[in-house]
Amino acid sequence: MAPLDKDELVRSAKDRAKTSIEHYISRDWGRFYVDAAVSLEHVSKALLASHNPALLIDLQRKDFDSLLHLCGLGMHARTASPKTISAAEAMNRVRRILPGLSAQEESIRNLIDTRDGVIHAGYRPQQSTRDSLVAFLTASNDIYEALGVPSADRWISHHDYIESVLELASSGIEDLVQKKIKKGRDAFAIVSASVSAQQLAEIVRTRTNAAAFPTDEEEAFSHVTCPACDCNANCAGGFDIDWDFESLEEEGETYYSPNPRVIIYPRRVACPVCGLKLDEPKQLAAAEIPAQWEVPIDAVSEEALTAQMESQPGESE
Repeated sequence: MAPLDKDELVRSAKDRAKTSIEHYISRDWGRFYVDAAVSLEHVSKALLASHNPALLIDLQRKDFDSLLHLCGLGMHARTASPKTISAAEAMNRVRRILPGLSAQEESIRNLIDTRDGVIHAGYRPQQSTRDSLVAFLTASNDIYEALGVPSADRWISHHDYIESVLELASSGIEDLVQKKIKKGRDAFAIVSASVSAQQLAEIVRTRTNAAAFPTDEEEAFSHVTCPACDCNANCAGGFDIDWDFESLEEEGETYYSPNPRVIIYPRRVACPVCGLKLDEPKQLAAAEIPAQWEVPIDAVSEEALTAQMESQPGESE
């Protein structure tokens, strides 16, 4: 067998990164964890192999045959292929070579441990884990940098999405939002632990109905699932009007009736139940609040709706 090929490992890492992002976006958490962890393992091993393939040997095994393979002397080995270190150990060794690796060690460990649970124990993650996505992308990005892979060649697809995640992580917004979400989640957990399910439902209803959420005249109002407690959070933002035209017939003649569709672009979110507040679009992006969605026409004040429609005269003619 030929020595471990750094370029093949990089290609495999890119392929797995592509599918991991696809699984993440489609909310298939189990497959995301598997492919993301494998991608990170392969790019980590590519970095180690680029220095010396022997860095992939498992020192606990005392496996001379694997060492022969990794040193390019596989023709003398008694096994068909080498055994190498685990993903966790690969990351430990990468940190020795790249002590400035930006991804948090705990987040990387959680990514790998969850992958192992999915594969070996049938564990099925139920929640989005943005923290694992950020750790995977930031660690991979740092390792690609060390390997000399140009930024334009690191990701096969979803470049804009990945770059936005990396930008939020480097700006500190990602960390700020995760702290806000944790605070809201902890607050909700404290309330939930001290009451019955029926009492909790009443608390949620009371807080939701009592909450004030002022919006200005040029904003649309909507609700969105709170990323901290999964209750209904209030949301406000700018809006646009799209038009659908319904074909109608009357007395043998066809005409088209315009139907306005209101699209909200959220700017801020506040949850009346757990207290979470997100104050700008970048914070909403880090919390995975959708960038836009359709809302009922009454989500906008009559004055704002009229002004918007008058500013688009060509659409309604």
